[in-house]
Amino acid sequence: MNEKTPIVLAWYEINDWQEWKRLCPDDMCETWNEWNEHAEDLLATSAHNRAIVHISTIKPHDFQDWAVKNNKTLNGHSRSEYAAESFKHLLFIKHKSPEKIPTKAEIAKLLRKAIREEPEIFKTDIWSPYLRRPTASICPIFRTDNNGNPEQFGSGVLIRIADHYFLVSAAHVMDEFNRNSILIPGKNHLIPLTGSYSVTELPDTGLRDDDHSDFGFLKFQSDMQHNLDDSLVFIDERDCDPMDTTEEKDAYTIIGYPSESSQSTEGTAETAITRISGEGTRDHRYAKLGLTPKSHLLIQYRTRKATTPLMKQARKVNFEGMSGGGVFAWSKNLPNPDALSQPNLVGVVTAYSEYHNVFISTRIHMIFSTLKNKFPDLPISRR
Repeated sequence: MNEKTPIVLAWYEINDWQEWKRLCPDDMCETWNEWNEHAEDLLATSAHNRAIVHISTIKPHDFQDWAVKNNKTLNGHSRSEYAAESFKHLLFIKHKSPEKIPTKAEIAKLLRKAIREEPEIFKTDIWSPYLRRPTASICPIFRTDNNGNPEQFGSGVLIRIADHYFLVSAAHVMDEFNRNSILIPGKNHLIPLTGSYSVTELPDTGLRDDDHSDFGFLKFQSDMQHNLDDSLVFIDERDCDPMDTTEEKDAYTIIGYPSESSQSTEGTAETAITRISGEGTRDHRYAKLGLTPKSHLLIQYRTRKATTPLMKQARKVNFEGMSGGGVFAWSKNLPNPDALSQPNLVGVVTAYSEYHNVFISTRIHMIFSTLKNKFPDLPISRR
C-alpha cells in the first residue's frame, strides 16, 4: 500500500454475505467473519504504512444491475471497480450553491433530508481513513483495582523520535506510577509499562489540579515497543505539528479512551476508543482558566448540542479516561476538498471543563521542548 495513492475498499455487510456468495461463488471467503478478519488486517496495515483506504459499502443487487448494464464479469475486480465508482458518486454529489448562507437550523433540516434521500452516504467512509493512523497511535492505559482486575483510567500517545520510543500522557495519569503498576496492551495480554518516566513538577500547592502544564512521558527501554499490540502505531515527526496556531473555528479531533467504555472480567479488559471533533477558540476562556494560546489549546465542545452523523442527539459521554489522549489539527484550508489529509498531532488532552465547554490540552511543542531538555541528543530542533 502506498501513502500517495488512496485506495477504495469494497465493504460487505454480514446480512448480504449469502447473496454475495450466490452471485460470486468463485472468489468469496466461506464466511463473512473470515473476510472481515482479512479486511480489518488490511486497515490495520494501512495505519502502519500511511496508506489512505476508503471504505465503500456495496449491495449485491445494485452491483449486479451495474455489472449487467456495463457488461462486467461478476468477480472481485468488478466489485472493486463498482465500489470506486460508488464512492466517487457519493463524494462528489452535485449541488446547487445557495444564494445566501443558511442558518444552522436550515443546515440541520437539509442534512436530515439528505439522509432520508440517500442513507447510504453514511455507510461510505470519507473522514475516517485520514484518522486511522492517528487513532492507532492512541494507547489505553490500565491499572489494577482493589480486586486485582485491570481497569482503564487514562490514555496516551505513542511517539517515535528517530530510534527513541515514548508514551506521552497527562501528568495526573503518569502519577499512578507512584501507587500502582501501569498496564498497556501487549500482543496477547496487558503488559506492565517499564522505562524511565518524567512528569511536570507540582505547583506550590502540591495539587496536580493546579498544574496547568500537566504532562508526562515515559521512554521505552529494552525494545519494549516490539511487545505492544500489533494494532498500535508510533507516530513520528511527520505526524506532528509543533508550530500549529489556532484561529477561531479551526477544526480539531480529540482521540482517547473514556473509562466508562471499559469493562473487565476475570482478569481481562476491554475498552473502546472515542473520537470527538470541535472548534479551536481564542477568547476570554484562556484568561479565565489561567492559560495562554501559546502553550495551550482550547477546543470547544458542547455536550448538550452534540449530534450524531444521523442528526440525532449524541449520547452524553463521561470524558474521564480521555486524559492523555491526542489532539489532532485538520488542514486550515478545509473545507476545500483538495486540503483533505491526515490531521497532525498538536496537543495532549489534560482535562475537560464542563463549565467552559472546552477540552484543555497542552501543545505538543511544550512537550517536545521538555523532551529535548531531558534527552539533548534527540533530533528535535529548538523553536
